[in-house]
Amino acid sequence: MIIKKVEYHDSSTGEILREEESKIEDLSVRFKIGSGKGQKASRFSKIFQMEDPNFEVGSYYQYFFKCLLHLEMSTNRIVTFTNGYGNPNTPLNENDFVKLFKTSKKTVKNFLNYCKEKDIVAKVSKNDELFGYIINPIFALNGSKITSMLYVMFRSSGLDDHIPKQDLSKLHEYLKVTPREEENIFLKN
Repeated sequence: MIIKKVEYHDSSTGEILREEESKIEDLSVRFKIGSGKGQKASRFSKIFQMEDPNFEVGSYYQYFFKCLLHLEMSTNRIVTFTNGYGNPNTPLNENDFVKLFKTSKKTVKNFLNYCKEKDIVAKVSKNDELFGYIINPIFALNGSKITSMLYVMFRSSGLDDHIPKQDLSKLHEYLKVTPREEENIFLKN
């Protein structure tokens, strides 16, 4: 949930005239497990993996597994977990990956670039500050639902096939997007 705070100021004095606070809630949808057309929506799972990333370099599986041990619930960010209330988890940066993988910075860059090219991982920044490296929920998911942000980030990798139809239609309506099959029909005509 995001809390948005808006202050209205007097243009001549700068005095605060009024403050408004509103809550913006994200839409989360269920994610299917298993294979085939009749899958059921998944229950919460610490780490659930649907597809093999098919790494061309064997050691990348080792690095990916270590990333999964640092997967934040609901966001799928790779983080250092913090203890205590009010202390947010810290996203891992390239130097943190060097320590975690016990390898060189060049190897970390090669691994992350490969993952970004294959849509396995996305790097997200806000105002030029690292928000985190986020894993595509098709390859790993910490939880039982994906947020609209995860959907938008990895939609082109076939997420529609892994979301129950009723949830998918709600998600499309919420995001004001066209279902993939309709996009394909439009593109063919």
